[in-house]
Amino acid sequence: MKRVLAALVLSIGLVVSSVSSTFAVSALINPHTQSHGHGVASSWTLTWSGTHPFDVYFWWDTNDTSANWILLNTSTTSKKITHAFFPCTTTTFDQELDTYDQHGGAFDTSTAQETGGNPC
Repeated sequence: MKRVLAALVLSIGLVVSSVSSTFAVSALINPHTQSHGHGVASSWTLTWSGTHPFDVYFWWDTNDTSANWILLNTSTTSKKITHAFFPCTTTTFDQELDTYDQHGGAFDTSTAQETGGNPC
């Protein structure tokens, strides 16, 4: 009886671990840090995965969440994004990539520093 129960528990554990590995959610921003002169665009390569249906969001300035985010198309698994900030003073901007599906979520962060200048 103990052997049968142990074999059953082991087989259930193997099934659960193989199923859970197929539902991996991921988010990656590359590079994690960058620095540019005034008006020079920052560039990021974003990659993600999830189980459909899922959502992918990217914020290029997490300190201003009112308009500085986009919902990415989940029919692809990567996108290259560029953005110039044009700050008046040298400023570090924080980025975040979030992926959510029915199994959970994943996120990654990065920073981009841009030198201040005119026009601002």
